Amino acid sequence: MIRVPLGCVVLLALVAACNTCNLDESLRARAGSSAMDCGSVPIGGDASGVDACVLAALANRTPFIARYVLQGIDSNVVSGVAGDKQGRISFLLWDGGRCRGPGCDSVITESTCEGPTPNTSTTRDPLKVPIVCATLVDRGRACG
Repeated sequence: MIRVPLGCVVLLALVAACNTCNLDESLRARAGSSAMDCGSVPIGGDASGVDACVLAALANRTPFIARYVLQGIDSNVVSGVAGDKQGRISFLLWDGGRCRGPGCDSVITESTCEGPTPNTSTTRDPLKVPIVCATLVDRGRACG
């Protein structure tokens, strides 16, 4: 029988309970470590520069990542997009605390975009990524 010190058991339990869902790491894992960072749009910020970067990268099949900070009800929420050199697009939604209070673990959910095309409509929601998908596939939880 192997005996494990109680301190190690407690430490392992704490590590298992700590959730380190990192949006940037998750985006880079999909786009590639050398992906161009198109930037982040803060709540109420001007998305035109980030959108232009995303659309140019999409057109050229240049790997990229971008983030759009959204207004959460009771937590921080960020929508991220990653594109790789094969033209695959992933949408990640990071929620900093899904249980309506402090001490909650973050979670990332993922959708993939099949048949991505630019959305240059002047009536589109400025808080949304400027890409339209022929089919959006819900991949469920990517982390958390």
